[in-house]
Amino acid sequence: MISRAIVHVIFSALLALTIILQTSTTSDAQTVIATIGVGANPQGVAVNPNTNRIYVANHDNNNVSVIDGNTNSVITTIGVDVGPQGVAVNPTTNRIYVANNGSGDVSVIDGNTNSVFTTLSVGGHPFNVAVNSSTNRIYAAINDPNSVAVIDGASNTVVATLPNVGGGIAEVAANPTSNRVYVGNPKANTVAVVQDQPAPPPPPPPPAVSTWFFAEGATQPPFDTWFLIENPTGQTASVTFTFFLQPTGTVVQNYAVGPTSRFSLFANQALPNQAFSTRIDSNVAVFAERAMYVSYDGDVVTGIPATNKTWLFAEGATTPPFHTWLLLQNPNNVPATTTITYLLESGQTPTQSLTLPPDSRTSIFVNQVLPNAAFSSRVDSNQPIIAERAMYRFPGNAATVNSGVNAPSQDWFFSEGRTSFRGLRADTFLLLENTNTSQVNATITLFATDGRTTTFNATLAPTSRQTIFLNRFFSGSFGIWVNATAPIIAERSVFFGNEPLLGAYSTQGATSLITSWHFAEGETRAPFNELITILNPHGQSMDVEIDFFLETRQVVPAFFKISANSKLEVDVGKIVTGANSANVSTSLPSVAERTMYIFKQGSIGAHDTIGFPGS
Repeated sequence: MISRAIVHVIFSALLALTIILQTSTTSDAQTVIATIGVGANPQGVAVNPNTNRIYVANHDNNNVSVIDGNTNSVITTIGVDVGPQGVAVNPTTNRIYVANNGSGDVSVIDGNTNSVFTTLSVGGHPFNVAVNSSTNRIYAAINDPNSVAVIDGASNTVVATLPNVGGGIAEVAANPTSNRVYVGNPKANTVAVVQDQPAPPPPPPPPAVSTWFFAEGATQPPFDTWFLIENPTGQTASVTFTFFLQPTGTVVQNYAVGPTSRFSLFANQALPNQAFSTRIDSNVAVFAERAMYVSYDGDVVTGIPATNKTWLFAEGATTPPFHTWLLLQNPNNVPATTTITYLLESGQTPTQSLTLPPDSRTSIFVNQVLPNAAFSSRVDSNQPIIAERAMYRFPGNAATVNSGVNAPSQDWFFSEGRTSFRGLRADTFLLLENTNTSQVNATITLFATDGRTTTFNATLAPTSRQTIFLNRFFSGSFGIWVNATAPIIAERSVFFGNEPLLGAYSTQGATSLITSWHFAEGETRAPFNELITILNPHGQSMDVEIDFFLETRQVVPAFFKISANSKLEVDVGKIVTGANSANVSTSLPSVAERTMYIFKQGSIGAHDTIGFPGS
């Protein structure tokens, strides 16, 4: 009779994995619903119930098959060391541990990236491995000599060895409630019971060198959310994600990002079916972005480096076909009293008040608060918070998201703007918010890729928002400089394609020109086409170096020259293949953006952002 509890199967010389389904709650009848081809001599199987991924150790191929439990298919194969025998999963950290009997070590696999994170020597010949998820300890049963290696999953180090636990060790299991470890000894016909003592709590981590906030995030259908980390330093980064759930609650997860590399976290696997905000802390200087995808389109923002009591947005619309949301993150342990002021095109300023719970994320559907309006907005809070604005255009789900800015400026720069893309019409809009109680005049200059420029003026009424359709003034691809007589807010939006399925991207501008810009996100494989644009608004030519950081830790440089008063477009797919981060360095102060076009579901979407200011 087959138990309805946990079934542990040791495979010997089998080349396929058989899935058995319990078909009745009143009998022991079982049904084989699938047989999945894996590698040679599968010896161990483990399941992560949080991600519905199954891991099979293929002893004779020195690899691990990863099976998607939804489709019952092998989605990838991960190479490990010699003779993988046993496998275990920590569902809390999404780490997979493989006992390599032939090479005397344990491979640690990161379930988010499906890659070996590190390999730990344990001595002898480990036969099997078990995980205590409550203490994040891993136990490797070694049958020569007869011992159990104890691994700390936080530091990925062997912290103890339990000797003399029996004869001919084969199996090991851990009880996370009692912290007891059970070791099977087939030669002695016994089971050794070990009362393990959890390691003392580690010392508090050093203060974070990098901290990034994101107010928006969703893994509920139909959204896919990714976090992209660039580590440009020469040392491994310990990165902590703190997710603030809606309406309240937090989840903490830790990851390592190798030196001079880029790391991707698919939040739908790490935190399924949630709406959330995020705080990312790192012990070395890293850059972080968040990308979200819905239907054929997507949006992206760079991480926000600090909380603030004031957030400003130039764009917003609840007129058909637009939906606008404000996303507010309160990372404090006390409530935040918040007021939102909407600045209409007419100069009126209606307000909305609310209280944000501690350690929370709050979503405001502005269409219900201020229907059928075009507006800018100002968010003020008695506690420092984080704010983003999301907009969707229906039908088609064209999506844009911008983080707010904390203060107006007299100058705003954009390196991207256009009136066409690959034969499709593109409409570029400049959104200007005048928070002043007096009129402001603005001069807008557009820079073509061949050095041509066009300049025109705009007058902004007090406490108002204005939309400028730039196609009226220019044709082609161009960069933008907005110079105002008093501080204002500026954003730029682009809509392109054929009705009704338009793609869209937007960003807030840069308030100054500098010589270094960073991008954590980047991808050139299908369905993406990555473009980096750089604006040189000076009367002389400018040299450019772009260093691309790959997931393999390879750094690929590229060099360019931009003519005076010109915009440069770099097709990244002609330089590198795959996921990448990028650092842009220029001989004169500049501004840089990255646009990623998405060819998906028979349509074209996109997302875009100004880079991180570098040093």
